[in-house]
Amino acid sequence: SVVFGQLPQAPPSPGPDARFKADILVIVAHPDDESAIASFLAREATDGHKRIAVTFGTCGNAGGNTVGYEQAASLCAVREIEVRKALASLGIMNVWFLDGVDTASQSPLISLETWNHGRALWRAVRYVRLTEPEVIITWLPDYADGENHGDHQASSVIANEAFDLAGNPLVFPEQIAAPYNYKLIGNLTEGLRPWQPKKIYFFTNAHNHDWLKGQGQVYPATTVSTSKHVPYYELGATELSYHQTQMNAGPEGREAVYKSMVNMFKRPVPFILGKSLVGGSRTGDIFEGITPGPIPY
Repeated sequence: SVVFGQLPQAPPSPGPDARFKADILVIVAHPDDESAIASFLAREATDGHKRIAVTFGTCGNAGGNTVGYEQAASLCAVREIEVRKALASLGIMNVWFLDGVDTASQSPLISLETWNHGRALWRAVRYVRLTEPEVIITWLPDYADGENHGDHQASSVIANEAFDLAGNPLVFPEQIAAPYNYKLIGNLTEGLRPWQPKKIYFFTNAHNHDWLKGQGQVYPATTVSTSKHVPYYELGATELSYHQTQMNAGPEGREAVYKSMVNMFKRPVPFILGKSLVGGSRTGDIFEGITPGPIPY
């Protein structure tokens, strides 16, 4: 029988795509920035069984090329391939770019202007909503001795803004609005869900780390992986070795990079707790207090 005046019930929503769910979303500026915490990422990806995604502000093509003659747009393509292979060595496959312009300056304001701040933030919020991370990790947003790259700080500004905004359905609502029919072509709205990460952490290239004591958890790199049977620093150094255009690899290839950089990776990886919406101690594990799922408001 037909009930007049009653609209047909809409089919159930299929829910978020679980293939892209992340426990950790790293937001940095350039391919090879992730290498600064590669031993930690190796720990979490292998023995911690954490799902990790990485977003880069730029493709990093303003630098030189120690391997080939490719420059400009072609170097961009090369560096994107390098970083995908590097992260794949740790089992990390979900990699995105904000399409900002690699900017050689010490001013995050110049970087944000060059990147088109609003567009970069729009993309970053999309990736937070797509990956639904529990924790965001990014560069330190402030200047420090050795941490003075405008792009690094700009990527952190974007990460902090995305942390605060991705859970608000009024921000970039076209990302939230349901598609007309998700099984058909031509949908203009995206069908994502608002998402609020639980914590945001910073790391830094600062020359002196004494001031970092007590600011966050410190993860040793010399621990031997129970699944890979090598120290985490070896996995981190190998990850970096895929970035041949940046690391003076030349004809000697990845082995030369590994031998020259491995000692750097023996140092522990310290973090700075930027913000936690779930409490926990400042120096506790980055997942302390986190129960997977949306924050209950």
